[in-house]
Amino acid sequence: MNNFFSIIGNSFSSSSKSTVLKSYKYFPQPQTINIIAIEAPKYGQGTYTRQQINYILQACYTAYSAAKTLANVTYRLKYGRISNTQLKTHIHTGWFGCGAYGGNRSIMIILQIVAAKMAGIDEVIFHTVTDSCQQEKRVANVWLKNMFDSGQDQLSINEVIEKIAMENFQWGQSNGT
Repeated sequence: MNNFFSIIGNSFSSSSKSTVLKSYKYFPQPQTINIIAIEAPKYGQGTYTRQQINYILQACYTAYSAAKTLANVTYRLKYGRISNTQLKTHIHTGWFGCGAYGGNRSIMIILQIVAAKMAGIDEVIFHTVTDSCQQEKRVANVWLKNMFDSGQDQLSINEVIEKIAMENFQWGQSNGT
């Protein structure tokens, strides 16, 4: 049984060694894994500002681009192969600031997907503690479909930020984690 969910957030600092050891998954085959650690904007109120949207988009894009580049460089150095073949890059992510900081789940999904598209990420795998994210996923899917099926060939970063800002996504409340 995986006890990962019992050590999320503040619970980690008070977890016993045995709980922590029971919560990991062992991978028998060696893998190259890059851990991305980005601090989300904290404790906002009201509507997300263009500056907050820009920060989140830039932070995710920078991290995702670096992960893609680093994975390919590491592979080439490790195996001594120089080729134009790009490894597939998968980003495993989650609510990014929507727990302790009270971020909006829909905007965080949207911004992470947009950043991943911009960085050329092959797949975004979204993890949550519960399956209560269906409404936020629907909002994000509809919004992204409308934005990318709008008939425009390309949108500038400023146009993307403006479209997201016009949705007036609202900050939530901290869940205390």
